Amino acid sequence: MRFSRLIPTFAVPLLLVACDAGPSEPTDLQLHSPLAGVRGPTEALPYWERGPLCCVDDYAVIYFYVTDPSLVPEDFNLLGFQFDFRALGAEFAVTGSNIRANPGDFVPRKVSLHGIAPVPFWFIPTAILDEVADDGFVSVSELDREEVVVGFASHFVEELHPSGGTAEQPRLTATARGTLVDGGTFRFTFAEHVNPITGKATELVNGSLTFD
Repeated sequence: MRFSRLIPTFAVPLLLVACDAGPSEPTDLQLHSPLAGVRGPTEALPYWERGPLCCVDDYAVIYFYVTDPSLVPEDFNLLGFQFDFRALGAEFAVTGSNIRANPGDFVPRKVSLHGIAPVPFWFIPTAILDEVADDGFVSVSELDREEVVVGFASHFVEELHPSGGTAEQPRLTATARGTLVDGGTFRFTFAEHVNPITGKATELVNGSLTFD
């Protein structure tokens, strides 16, 4: 099965959030959540990773919101963008905020994330991902291969305008730069548009990956 058939609706977060217009102190959940809000007590279910983003220069890209990808449970499917309560106990490499057009909106207009620790990146040759994703499920251990290029971003910014909300053009953008475990550096940019009805990716606007 070609990976192009497995491209998930990764640009649409399942944000189960509650927001109050008044100010408040952040909760423990906010402090550990990559989607902690700025307009009041916002609760967002955590995510392990984003990806695989396909395809940039013959690589699919997965980046992790947690500092240690080995903590991702073996029964968690890396294909797709799925929340998992078990991630609550992990240390996050990112933090951020979300903005709503109205205090009671269920889906934010925009979600912004940035790195607060080295953000793990995996660059997977598309041929390898095609192979391991044949059954529609990919675990962390299946990508523990020498062909997968591993790095950590010292600079990371992600901006999501989710579908199903008030965003005029749902889209995902991400930029990162950092170092590779085996030596060298990388630079990564990604931007795509999303169908506002289905939440599926419709157009890769920009994607580049450079190894130095």
